[in-house]
Amino acid sequence: MIRGTLTMKPVAPLGLAYIAAAAESAGHNVRVIDAIANNICEFHPTELGNDIIIQGMRPEVVAELVPCGSKVIGLSCMFSNNWLLDRRLIKVLRSRFPEAVLIAGGESISGMPEYALKDSELDICVVGEGEETFKEVLSAIENQIPLVTVKGIVFKKDGKIVLNPRRERIRQLNDIPYPAWHFFPVNAYFDNQITLTPTERKSLPTLATRGCPYTCTFCSSPNMWTTKYSLRSPDNILQEMIYMYEKYGVTNFELFDLTAIINRQWILEFCRLLQNYPVHFTWQMPAGTRSEALSEEVIREMAKAGCTNITFAPESGSKKVLQLIQKKADPDKMLPAMKLASQLGMYVYVNSIIGLPGETHRDIWKSMLYLAKTAFAGAQDTGMAVFMPYPGSELFKQFEQYGQLSLSDSFFYDILYTDSITKSQFYNNNIPSFIYRIYNILLLTVFYIVSYSSHPSRIYKSLRNVIKRRYVTRGERAIGYLMEQYFSLKKSPVHSLHQPVSHV
Repeated sequence: MIRGTLTMKPVAPLGLAYIAAAAESAGHNVRVIDAIANNICEFHPTELGNDIIIQGMRPEVVAELVPCGSKVIGLSCMFSNNWLLDRRLIKVLRSRFPEAVLIAGGESISGMPEYALKDSELDICVVGEGEETFKEVLSAIENQIPLVTVKGIVFKKDGKIVLNPRRERIRQLNDIPYPAWHFFPVNAYFDNQITLTPTERKSLPTLATRGCPYTCTFCSSPNMWTTKYSLRSPDNILQEMIYMYEKYGVTNFELFDLTAIINRQWILEFCRLLQNYPVHFTWQMPAGTRSEALSEEVIREMAKAGCTNITFAPESGSKKVLQLIQKKADPDKMLPAMKLASQLGMYVYVNSIIGLPGETHRDIWKSMLYLAKTAFAGAQDTGMAVFMPYPGSELFKQFEQYGQLSLSDSFFYDILYTDSITKSQFYNNNIPSFIYRIYNILLLTVFYIVSYSSHPSRIYKSLRNVIKRRYVTRGERAIGYLMEQYFSLKKSPVHSLHQPVSHV
């Protein structure tokens, strides 16, 4: 199984670790290649453009590491902005292993299985939750059972594409084997701090829950997971943490959950178990969470239990925009939780989206005011994501239905620039793109001005981080980059002003 190179910040591939564990539990011989961590110091350009730099092994090198005679090769394709690179790797693998069955899974593949099969040499796409499906596919191949009997896949047969029924979600999450990190170069993750949140500790990701009961139209989660929301027992999560601590010395855990905190009693029990365990674990929720269950008691217990980072996901400060995207949340109710979390020493991050359909100038000014409130309340950082209609989301289906976009190389190329202020593509006709780019800079500027002016001690911390090149916030990274550019220009009259849009 393979995790290919990326064009974004790398994280330990949790989904692939779960799939590897499932295959191993079924008695199969497993080999995992992490093209990032196995050669993390290698950066190289691509044919996609001079300003797209990827980190990790080249596809040809990855293919050489796949054992000769491999019958099945699985690929993790989580993010749509990597499809052009994933397709290149698939092509190289097919050339080297013409008889092998090529299987791909992940949220990106689940949103466009038919297109992926038509656009590449893939044989099978796993749609949705993958553990049980992948095991059944392997069994079908091994025992020559027709693939039409396997739920949860889309595959090629005699030049045609066959869509099998979706598989039901796994009911008992406690029965799922722990991620099989023994197949991965975990020391590379530790040594290079491959995490979403800064930490000096050895860190690995985990999932406490699966799915999300909400139906935000910009999100592909309902297509990937359905709206079924399942929880592991707090004790089961603690036992995994203990196992990873005893095996690898891990004392920090990032919860990659889509919506970690909904059940108040569940999170309180989890916190009390951690508080009573003799080893002090730290943990974060970098993906975002809701605020309904975040009472004062819950936040205080989380801080006592070692939660150091929490991400809130209001997305917009305009209630009209939130209604348009079916985001059932009240941003104002998040502010007290942000304030208390910050006061208790947690690092508070705010997710925001700009360019959502239906957004107007008035809505952006409302978001700007709200971001200022979050900074005043104590939020240290924000991510101003540019809206992109990701395959599998409801908004993507709407755009596709009305002929406003279609899957193509140009679409995936545009996604590569989602984090670029100067090249990002906007899907809102109410506001010109160049005005949106000005707003993007203005929103971030207002946030950091309020953050530093209302919390002056952060100025010293940020200067220290910039000097040590240990960037924590987007603002610090921007200042650090400008300083590096300045000193590079001072040293040499010839210098490339190209900045990687994102690199792994």
